[in-house]
Amino acid sequence: MSKKQKIRELDKKFIWHPFTQMKDYEKNGHIVIERARKFQLFDDQENSYYDTISSWWTNLFGHGEKKIINAVKKQLGKLEHVNFSGFTHPPAAELVSKLYSLLPQPLCRFFFSDNGSTAVEAALKIAFQYWHNRGQKQKNCFIMLKNAYHGDTLGAVSTGGLDYHRLFQPLLFKTFMAEPPDCSKCRFRKSAYTFDSLQNGCSLECFNSIEEIIKKHHHEAAAVIIEPLLQCAGGMKVYPPAYINRLSK
Repeated sequence: MSKKQKIRELDKKFIWHPFTQMKDYEKNGHIVIERARKFQLFDDQENSYYDTISSWWTNLFGHGEKKIINAVKKQLGKLEHVNFSGFTHPPAAELVSKLYSLLPQPLCRFFFSDNGSTAVEAALKIAFQYWHNRGQKQKNCFIMLKNAYHGDTLGAVSTGGLDYHRLFQPLLFKTFMAEPPDCSKCRFRKSAYTFDSLQNGCSLECFNSIEEIIKKHHHEAAAVIIEPLLQCAGGMKVYPPAYINRLSK
């Protein structure tokens, strides 16, 4: 058995791939990616593919960028990891200084996480603990948007609104779901949104849904959670900036 064949057999025998119908996957030929450069992926047959989704939205700068590789090598030679509970290190402090300069007030604290789902979990826990510490223990629910996607851990699924997570409903905590804005298919029959202004008399009727929920359930809601700028998995629906501004107020 060749090395390439062995890789396929090991994958088929031991690996459970996410978001994959494994029965179909096992019947069809596997694509084994061996290397990548910039925006292209290359398999073990030297076929090339365009990485048009940035490896599931995680590779923002392309593959094999020498500047990034050299920076990682340099850091690994000095310090690869340290317990962040009670310790810090120069790269962390320098990074938050740069991030702080880019963010609006009053955003001034940073909590590090290693992926999107656990970042959402941490944010939910922080919001809950904030109200708990202030003596408002009844604020233990969250307000979210229909068709939202925040990840695949249980807290992220609880605050998401996609049908394919319905199986896990018995495990999820209580939320209040609002209708999301969708300027491309406005349910109030207003014209398509332009990024600079609200056209044809639009008065953000799409905001009414979440506003009513906030008014009704603010006493038990710990936070409102939305995807920044647009819903991705829900259909690439861009929020009007005015919607975000009004929600923040």
